[in-house]
Amino acid sequence: MIIIAYDIENDKERKKASDICLDFGLSRIQNSVFAGPVSWNKAEAIGMKIDSVCNGERDRVVLFHSCKECSSKMIALKKQRKPEHEKKAFFIVCKEEISSFIAKKSSPHAVGAK
Repeated sequence: MIIIAYDIENDKERKKASDICLDFGLSRIQNSVFAGPVSWNKAEAIGMKIDSVCNGERDRVVLFHSCKECSSKMIALKKQRKPEHEKKAFFIVCKEEISSFIAKKSSPHAVGAK
């Protein structure tokens, strides 16, 4: 089994890479991640074909090979994708920012404080 993941900037090149994976019988497991039971020689051929359609300086393609025994131990967690309008925005903040926010929120002078 191989897993191919890529980060290709150009839309046309990314579509070509996707088509190559599908032509070789790989299954799409995420937008830019494919997997399938192929030999290492075939995996190298797929990798070279994808490499020929993308820009080596800005794009990245990785291939992972897994033996039969390891492949049988893989776990796939399936989650239904939410429609675009249901996705929530989120922010990553540091611990200090959270502490500062909580302190301001609990201040007797905070807007809406009881």
